Amino acid sequence: MLSSLLVLALAAGPVSVQFEGPLKQGLTTIAERGGLNLIVVGDLTEPAQIHLTDVTAEEALETVAKVYQLEVTKQGKLYVLRRGAVLAAPVPPVAPAPLVAPVPPVAPVPLAAPVSPIAPTDVNKTIAELEAGQERIDALIEQANEKTEALTDEAERRAELEREQAEKVKELAVAKAEELKAGGRSHGQVISTGGPVVVAAGESVKDAVAYGGPITIERGARVKGDAVAFGGDVVLKDGAIVEGDAVSFGGRVVREGTAIIKGEEVSFGGSGIASSMAAHAVKASKAAELDTNEEKSGGLSLAAFLVQFVVFFVFGFLLMVFAPQRMKGLESAVRAQPVLSGAVGLLALVLTLPITVFLLVTLIGIPVAALLWLSLAFVIPMGLAAIANTVGTSMPLGKMRRTQAMVLALGLLALMIVSHVPVLGPLVMSMAICVSLGAVLRTRLGATPKGLPVMESPERLGV
Repeated sequence: MLSSLLVLALAAGPVSVQFEGPLKQGLTTIAERGGLNLIVVGDLTEPAQIHLTDVTAEEALETVAKVYQLEVTKQGKLYVLRRGAVLAAPVPPVAPAPLVAPVPPVAPVPLAAPVSPIAPTDVNKTIAELEAGQERIDALIEQANEKTEALTDEAERRAELEREQAEKVKELAVAKAEELKAGGRSHGQVISTGGPVVVAAGESVKDAVAYGGPITIERGARVKGDAVAFGGDVVLKDGAIVEGDAVSFGGRVVREGTAIIKGEEVSFGGSGIASSMAAHAVKASKAAELDTNEEKSGGLSLAAFLVQFVVFFVFGFLLMVFAPQRMKGLESAVRAQPVLSGAVGLLALVLTLPITVFLLVTLIGIPVAALLWLSLAFVIPMGLAAIANTVGTSMPLGKMRRTQAMVLALGLLALMIVSHVPVLGPLVMSMAICVSLGAVLRTRLGATPKGLPVMESPERLGV
């Protein structure tokens, strides 16, 4: 009952309306301000200007209805407004000047009248309703918590599925990368590890890479990426197109007629540098077998030095191309803590001999021992390449352009020259081997890269 009295008091209170627009909307505004129940019949679209201050909603409604000659019907708390039946056309609104004067407000309903006491049954009913509402709220909260837990479980399940899918994709990608390294055609890539690569006439491939042979791109063939040959020429026949870079390490890039290279054309060494070096080494070896004089022995040493340099350089360069992140991790380990890496490598070498003896005792351990030494034969040159790259980076080059190939070549040359110094050379190389092995073991092969290996740009590598 108290709430009903408050509503009546608020409804009887004065309102202020400042409105300009359609008449129907003005009437609706008055009803909303005064809390009246109003039904408007008809369009009532004529313009109206209503400016009222401190008047009751009933007075405002009746005054506006009178000015615009509307019929007002009141049924209880409901007001119904409609246009009078005698009007055949809209009546122009009366000037709003008379409505500007404030209408004295109606005296508010006195609230001092004694209120009848609330019966205990009403109190109990209210308490019961509150308790029921609280139970409904608790039930809603519990439902929300259950839905939240269900959504959390679903999100975790989806995240686990996405992780599993990502692992599968990664495994497939690594397998595909190994397949591409082994040679063959896959997804438009042509890679050969021991012979020439030929892109047939009219064929379109993504990349063409040859290790130890030339690349020939026939007439009308297209390479959408790069064409890279290690130890051979890159030959573009008339009308052939390479949209990326054409790079030859140990050979030349040859273009015939209207062949097009949209990227860079880079050559490192002459067309027969690899074959001539190998032939020179074989020739020197045969000469040493026939005649062991000092001059020919010196030629053999020079040839062996050059062959050793080329082998280590190609190995290190391939690591820079296909595992750049791993090599950077090894270089960081070498520069940051060389003493710790050397100690770890020395300990590993010391433990290798007793482990090998232990494995050779049983037939099952023999393949493991062989695999152990094969792993050492791979990881030690890998670490030495990182050390050579670190040494080459610290060497001054003057105005020469510092490329990855140049840095690696200088570092390897410095290590190989030092290794031939009596007494000091073997000591330095032993320390380098320990540091390289320790860096490889400490960084787990230079840390695991994210994604597939990415070939460095030819300008960065300097091939």
